[in-house]
Amino acid sequence: MEGNRLNSRDDRSEVLLRFFTLAKNTKAFRGKTIEEVLKNETNIREAINSLTFEEFIELLDGVNGILRHQPKESWKMDGKEVTLSSMLLGTNAPPQFKDKLDLLQKVLSGAKEMNANNRSLEDIGILLGIGISEIHPYNDANGRTGRLFYTLLSWGMNKDKIREVLSDYGRDSADFDVQYIKSIVQENIQDRVLTDNIRNFTNLFYNSLSNLDFDSAIPESTKESFLAFLEANSGSVVLALAVYEWVKENKKDGVFQEFGERSVINLNWLAPKLNETASNKTIIFTLP
Repeated sequence: MEGNRLNSRDDRSEVLLRFFTLAKNTKAFRGKTIEEVLKNETNIREAINSLTFEEFIELLDGVNGILRHQPKESWKMDGKEVTLSSMLLGTNAPPQFKDKLDLLQKVLSGAKEMNANNRSLEDIGILLGIGISEIHPYNDANGRTGRLFYTLLSWGMNKDKIREVLSDYGRDSADFDVQYIKSIVQENIQDRVLTDNIRNFTNLFYNSLSNLDFDSAIPESTKESFLAFLEANSGSVVLALAVYEWVKENKKDGVFQEFGERSVINLNWLAPKLNETASNKTIIFTLP
């Protein structure tokens, strides 16, 4: 589109801005410029509500293609064999390519549901940003594509903000790496819990999972599901905090025990008291 002039991300962001301004023939815009679509919250919510999945993919393909300096005939999903690696977070394998369209459809459906429930446009933008980043439908520029959709919903057609998130340092403005977000959430949880004088909140459940004393009335299927759930969430501060706050809220006695310099929950207090609710293949454990 711009020949060999597209030598930097800044150049490509300028082309993208012109594309948005001129592309009235893009189905999703329905004859409007993106400035008109993003003029106010009402217009944005109407656009989300009326956006079809085919239009959503067309927008994704176009944005990603421009950000990668690809000719229009190459604007398509091509993230078939992608493995992500980071010195800080290790290796992350995105979903299989055959599943990516279905997952993107779920992301759009989620955005529409959030819109119908009047969730903030920023929250909807976060869903789109995380969805695009984690599904990784393209070989490159997934992060920038996700950040752009987040920015458009959060700030509208703010050209300075768009240039910022598409720059070499765009992650400093919005980073949708789920593993990174998870690490930040866990740090915040740790800080929150430490204010309650629990000095070490990791490995809150100290029992051996093979030696739990379940009530004889609890079905084997429930035991197996519960043990699998605990094993899959081993070391999760999110799970630990949920149990910890439930115990505090319900003023249960004898649940916490001192174990060296930290507090722990005795799983043998939880195991005999399980009830199981099955809903859409999801097991929910409740404590009476």
